[in-house]
Amino acid sequence: MTSQQPSLGSSQAIKSSVKWGVIIGLSSYVLSIMINMTEKFILQSGGTNAQTNPGLLIPICLGLFILVFATYIAGYLPAMETGTYAPGIASALLSYILSALLEKLYLPNLPGSPTVVQTNTNAIVAFITNVVGLILVLLIITGVGWLGAFYGCKHRNNPKKKKNAKKITSVPE
Repeated sequence: MTSQQPSLGSSQAIKSSVKWGVIIGLSSYVLSIMINMTEKFILQSGGTNAQTNPGLLIPICLGLFILVFATYIAGYLPAMETGTYAPGIASALLSYILSALLEKLYLPNLPGSPTVVQTNTNAIVAFITNVVGLILVLLIITGVGWLGAFYGCKHRNNPKKKKNAKKITSVPE
């Protein structure tokens, strides 16, 4: 690394992190709404039981794929722009947090979709469970974002070298 690369505190790194975090966070939110609407059509053709209607698993798989892919890209793009890992990791976390907040604010509730049943549990146990779940999700998001940032830095710092290919000047007969 050279001393001219921006740190996370530089304006270039912050702009890159926020720009890609917001763009990818909003994009993944829009895709999650589209998947949610697609689930509506799947539920119309069958019941809410995954054993009798395995199409119910498609939105779950697509949602996980989009989450991992968006987090990877959110880490990759800022790291490729700046050449450091920190903006990529910050962008990945920002994109996930933005998408999750928007989903909490508005995600259409579909008629006939399975609902989560709330049980009466101890408030402390529920709080600890939520905190542990949040920590695990943020660690996974950070890891995937770091992976994207790693390859973004690698791509920026070591571009693929063109091989000396033999030029064909005429077509052999």
